[in-house]
Amino acid sequence: MDNSTKKIIEKIWLDNAFEGFPRDIGFPNRILARNKDDYLREIWSHISQTHIYNSLFSTRMIEHNIVNKIYIDFDGAYGEIKNKKGEVVKYFLSVNGIKKPYQEMKKCVKKMNKKYGCIPRINFTAGRGFGIYIDFPEIILKDPKYCIIEFVKTMTKGMLTIDHQIIGDVSRLYRLPYTIHPKTKLLCVPFEIDLKLEDIVEESKKCLFRVTPKRVECREIAEELLEIDSYEDNTIDVVMSNRTLIDKGLQKIKPKNLYENEVNLILERAPQIKDGRHRILHFLLVPRLILMNKSDDEILKITSEFIENTNRNFEDYKDYVLLSIKRNREGKNKAGSDPWRPWSLKIFKERNIDIKNMIESPKKR
Repeated sequence: MDNSTKKIIEKIWLDNAFEGFPRDIGFPNRILARNKDDYLREIWSHISQTHIYNSLFSTRMIEHNIVNKIYIDFDGAYGEIKNKKGEVVKYFLSVNGIKKPYQEMKKCVKKMNKKYGCIPRINFTAGRGFGIYIDFPEIILKDPKYCIIEFVKTMTKGMLTIDHQIIGDVSRLYRLPYTIHPKTKLLCVPFEIDLKLEDIVEESKKCLFRVTPKRVECREIAEELLEIDSYEDNTIDVVMSNRTLIDKGLQKIKPKNLYENEVNLILERAPQIKDGRHRILHFLLVPRLILMNKSDDEILKITSEFIENTNRNFEDYKDYVLLSIKRNREGKNKAGSDPWRPWSLKIFKERNIDIKNMIESPKKR
């Protein structure tokens, strides 16, 4: 390998560790790379011997529940050569075995681009599938695994080749680009979404460097993850590139008149509500009414109107509303200044398909 090629590969490896050190790498057993020199030295020393994996996040990020990407793995099947006893003696790349994950990966990436206007980084793992990296600004989540799983569910609904076991596992290791897969002897390579399957395989064989992976951070995805995380207690901490905690940008509060319009819509739709009353009260109505500066008595009056219009007795819900008021008023961010944010109607409808039509404006249905 000439020096210029080595520099290109090392830059790509370091780009995959841009958050810094220390961080775990694996061969496949884990070791801790304390700095970039450790990191590169260990990778080169194992380059032709075994699998080479890199942690998705640095140690600092894992310790503080900081995330800035989601990894989704689409897996198919290896080709196999068996002996007379039926035992596998050799694995090889099967193009037929990776067609389905290739198709589902493309479907997921196109869905991401349509919804968020961004294209994830894509790798052919050189074995039996593909991995995509969805990038966004650094955020702190109370429960990263739960939030990531919930997000991925909506993006991959109906897809059968997803490796669900690794979704949201922040300590998981992932195959490093431009390292060899021992079973197929091919390189894990990045590529662009429009590259044909046979060209991806050719790239993996010849190391043509068609693509230098570029991170495109999607702020809307960070907002959505924070919203999922806020379902329970709405702690909103955002860590931007300067590594300081701030509460701007991702924590914009809607104008009161917009909340009022949304409350009126929910009240208008009350006669059609057949289910989900507790969810609507706690995640939609009560926090909006608090942000509209309504008193507890006013909130009780409005929620009573809502429940009665759904053909239920408010006395059966009153204690729940009082508890919801208490939790919403006490649920502060770390700055201690703001009440819980309500779920957006968009997110609520995506997470509660069973009652979506009941709260949707007739014009949108």
